[in-house]
Amino acid sequence: MNTSVPTNFAVARRIDIQLLRGVAVLGVMLAHFGALVPGGFLGVDVFFVISGFVITLSMWSLRDKHPSHRAFLAEFWKRRFFRLVPVLVVVLTATLIGAAVTLAPRGFADQVEMSVWSLFFAGNIGVEVVTRGDYFDPGVEENWLLHLWSLGVEEQFYLLFPLIFLAAIASPWARARAKRSTLVVSALLVTSFAFALLNDWDDQLGWGGIFTESTGLSAAFGYYSPLTRAWQFLFGVLAALFVPQSGTKKSQSISLGSLAVLLGSFALVPESNLLPGWPTVFPMVAVTGLLIFPLSKSLVQSPALRPLRWLGDRSYSAYLWHWPVWLFVTSRLGDGVISIGLSFAVTIGFSALSFRFIEQPFMKRHRGIQPVNAHSPQSAKESAGENPADGDPPSAVPSGGQSSSSKRAGTGALVALIALPLVVGGGTLGIYGVFQETGVLRSAPPVPQLEESRDCMKTSCDDTAIDVLLVGDSHAGSVGDALTEALEVEGVEMYGAVVARTFGCLHLPSTTVTSVHEECQELSQQVRSLVQEKTPRVVIIHGYTAGRFTTVNSGGDSEIQLIDQGSGIAVNESTAVDAYRSALQDTLDIFGASGAQIIVVSGVPDFAFRPEEVGRAGKPASQAELLFAPWFDFEFGDTVSKQDYLARHGEFIAVEQDLAQNRDFVHLIEPWEFLCEEQSCSQSTPGGDYLYSDQDHVSELGATQLARGIVDNMASTGLLDLARSAR
Repeated sequence: MNTSVPTNFAVARRIDIQLLRGVAVLGVMLAHFGALVPGGFLGVDVFFVISGFVITLSMWSLRDKHPSHRAFLAEFWKRRFFRLVPVLVVVLTATLIGAAVTLAPRGFADQVEMSVWSLFFAGNIGVEVVTRGDYFDPGVEENWLLHLWSLGVEEQFYLLFPLIFLAAIASPWARARAKRSTLVVSALLVTSFAFALLNDWDDQLGWGGIFTESTGLSAAFGYYSPLTRAWQFLFGVLAALFVPQSGTKKSQSISLGSLAVLLGSFALVPESNLLPGWPTVFPMVAVTGLLIFPLSKSLVQSPALRPLRWLGDRSYSAYLWHWPVWLFVTSRLGDGVISIGLSFAVTIGFSALSFRFIEQPFMKRHRGIQPVNAHSPQSAKESAGENPADGDPPSAVPSGGQSSSSKRAGTGALVALIALPLVVGGGTLGIYGVFQETGVLRSAPPVPQLEESRDCMKTSCDDTAIDVLLVGDSHAGSVGDALTEALEVEGVEMYGAVVARTFGCLHLPSTTVTSVHEECQELSQQVRSLVQEKTPRVVIIHGYTAGRFTTVNSGGDSEIQLIDQGSGIAVNESTAVDAYRSALQDTLDIFGASGAQIIVVSGVPDFAFRPEEVGRAGKPASQAELLFAPWFDFEFGDTVSKQDYLARHGEFIAVEQDLAQNRDFVHLIEPWEFLCEEQSCSQSTPGGDYLYSDQDHVSELGATQLARGIVDNMASTGLLDLARSAR
C-alpha cells in the first residue's frame, strides 16, 4: 500500500481512466436523452469514485511541490477554481439565454437563482431550494441546471478532503504505519454509507418518517447531500492507497469482471433507486476494481474505443452541456428520435468547442502545462488527470511556465466571464421588473390571505365564538378576507382554519386518507379538534382540500402526496377518485357529527399559466417574448373551456354532487357560475381586470365575486339565519 507516492506517479499511463470517463458521461446522456438506459444516471456515481482516485494521486504530487500546508491548500483550491469555472460560466450564460427564449418568467427566474447557486458550487443546495424535490420527482425536469447538483457535491467534498489528506494520509502520523490512513478512510466511508441508508432505515424500522418528513434532515441526508455521497469518493481514495508505487496491478479476470458488473449495472439498476444505497455499491466496487486492476492496453487503445476516449477527454464539458441542450431541444421538438439525435450532436459539438477554446487555454495559463493531442505518440504518459468528474485534459507535458502578465490576463478574462450569467440573468429580470413597475407590462395582484387574527391555525380561538368556520388550504385563505367582510355585513362572524404550510397539505381533514407528511396529519387533527370543540353552526370547506386529488393542477404535473390509511398504499392517479370519495365522506361525517351544516365549495377553475403572461399556442410566452410584448398586440392570460375543465376535474365534482345529495346537512357550491361565463372561463374580466393572481388562486376581485356568491347561497338556503341564531 502507498505511503509515499513519487512526483511522476500522477502522469502514469492511465488512458483507461479517459475511457471510464467516456463510459460514465455516455451513460448519463443515455439516461437523460429519452431514458434510453434507465440506470445510466450511475455515471455520476462512477465519476465520483474516479475523482477520489485521481485527486488523491494528484495531491501526492502537489504535496511534494508544496511542503507548506498553506501553500498546498492555496494551490489545490486555486487549480480547482481555474479548472472548473471558465467552462461553467459559459454554460450558465448560454443556458440562461436558452431559458429566456423558452421559459415563462417564473421558470426563468428559477434558472437565474440556480445559476447563482451553481456559480458558487452549491448547485445541490440550489436544487433543494428551487426545485424542492428529489431527482426523479415530477417537475424537476423544469430545472435546466438540475445536473449541477453533482458539481456542488464534488466541490464541497474537496473543500474538506485536502484537510483529511494532510491529517490522515500525508502526515507523519499516517506514514508511520501504513494501515492508519486506510483505516481512517474506511471508517469515513462506512459512516457516509450509513448516512445514505438512513432513509431506508427510517422506513424499515418505522421511525415515523423523521428523515423523509423533515425538510432539513431530508436535505442533509438525501439524494443531493455530500454526506450521503462521500463514500463514493472514498472508494476512489482507497483505490489510490492500494495502488503500489511500482504501478497498477494486473489481473484481467478482475478487470473484465469489474467491467461486466459496471455495464450490467447501467442496464439493470432501476431508475427508481433514488438514493445511493445498496444497489449502487456493486458498480462502485466495480469501478474501484478497474482503478486498481486496469484493463489491458490492447483493449483500451483499440481503435473501436477511440470515440469513448475522445468523449472522456471532454467529459466535463459534455456533462455541463448535455442537460440544458436536451431541455432546449425537447421544448422545441418534443421527445423523439430526432430530439435524441440532435441533442447528442449539439452536445458533442459544444463540448469539442469549449474543450478546445476554453478548457485547454485556461489549463495552459494557470497550471504551466501544455495540452497535447490525447492520442498522439506523446500521450504514452497520459495523465490520470486531477478530476475525472470534470474531465481534465489528458496527457500534459511541461511548457516551461507562463509569464505573470499572461496569468493576469487569464485571471482578468475569467473575472469578466463570471459577470456574464449575472448580467444576462439579472439584467433580463431587471428589465422585466421595470416594465411591470412602470405599467408597460401589467403585473398580477398578490394572492389574498386570511388575516392572521381570523385564522385559528395561527391565533388561538379558545375564547372566540365562531358562527362560521372556513376550512381549507391556501385557496380557502385567498377568499377568506372577502368572505369575512361579506358575512360581517350580514351580522355573522367567520373565522378560518387554513392549512397552507410547508408541504401544502393537499388533503382533507379525514382519517381514512391522509397526507404522507406527519406535519400535515397533525394539522388535520387540529382542524378536527377545533370543529368538535367550537361546534360552529356552519363549516365551509374550500380549495384543493375539497376540490381534487389529481396529478394535474394549475395546468401542470404535481405529485399526489396522500396515503390510504386502510391499505397503507400511496394514492396514485388511478385510485385518486376513489380516495377522494373516501376522504370527503369521512370528513363530512366527522364535521356533521358536531351538528354543523356544511358547505362544500368546489375547487376554482385552474389554468395553464399566470394571468400576466401571454398565451402562445396553449403555453405561456417566454421571458424574452414578454420583453417585446408592449410593442405587439398580445393577449394576456389564459382561457379554459368548461369541457376541458370537466375533463380534468369532472369525476371529482361528481363525487361531491353524489355525497351532497345523500346528506341533507351538506350543500354544494361550484365556483364556476360566479367566476366564469357559461362555457368558458378567463383569468380576467372583459374589462381586463384580473380575477386571478396566478394559475389557481383568485385575486381580491375574484375573491369578492366568489364570496358574494357563497353568501347569496347561504341566504337562499337559510344558513345565514342559522349562523345568526348562534349569537
